[in-house]
Amino acid sequence: MSVAARLPRGGRRARRAVLVAAAAAAVAALAWLLIPRGNDGATPSANDAVPVGSATVERRDLVSRQDVDATLGFSSTSTVAAAASGTLTRLRDEGDVVTRGRSLMSIDAKATGWVLYGTIPMYRDLGPGVSNGRDVRQLERNLKALGYDPGTVDDDWTSATTDAVVDFQHDRDLTEDGALSRTEVVISDGPARVGKHRAEVGDPARAGAPITALTKTTPVVTTKLDAGLAAV
Repeated sequence: MSVAARLPRGGRRARRAVLVAAAAAAVAALAWLLIPRGNDGATPSANDAVPVGSATVERRDLVSRQDVDATLGFSSTSTVAAAASGTLTRLRDEGDVVTRGRSLMSIDAKATGWVLYGTIPMYRDLGPGVSNGRDVRQLERNLKALGYDPGTVDDDWTSATTDAVVDFQHDRDLTEDGALSRTEVVISDGPARVGKHRAEVGDPARAGAPITALTKTTPVVTTKLDAGLAAV
C-alpha cells in the first residue's frame, strides 16, 4: 500500500491566505516608496521658493544697426552774392547763425545781405508804386515780425508799408528811401547758417560775385552704403 502526503483542507486555505497577505504587503510597500516624503501623502503643491513675475508684452519694430563711416555736415541752401562792387570789409564767420533782420556782410563799410524769412526769392526791387504780389506780403510779414507797422499784411504796397521800410532803414543806418533792392536782401526759410566762404575780408567784391554760402542749421550725415545693406 502506497502512502501519499495529503494536506488537510484547512491547511490549503491557510496557504492561500498567506499568499494573499504577502501580495497585499508588496503593494503597500510599493505605494509607500512612491509617495513623496514630507507631505504625508498629500498632493504635491507648487514650490513657493521659486521666484515668479510678470511682464507687459509690447509690439515694437525690429531695429538693425550697422556701423559705417560718415561725414557730418550741413545741406547747402543758397549762395550769397555781393550787392555792389567794392571791398569786403566785414563777413560773418563760417558756422554763425544769422536771424531775421541781421546782415551777413559789409561792403565799403556799408552793411548788406539783410536776412528776411520766407520762401519767395527776392526777384525784384520793392518800394512805393510796386505792383501787388506775394513778395509784398512776405516783406510786410517780416517787417511786422521785426516790430514795425506795415498796416494790413497783404499783397498791396501802401504808405504804411513805405513808412515801415523807412523805419527799418533808419535803425540800420541805411538810406531812408522806403525801398529795398533785391541785391541787398537774402531770403531764407528760417535762421541761416553761414557756410563755406568764397571770399575773405579785404578781398575786392564785384556786384553779383559769390561771397559765401548759406546752409540749413540742422546737421546732415552723409555716407556711402554697400548695396548689400539696402534691405537691412
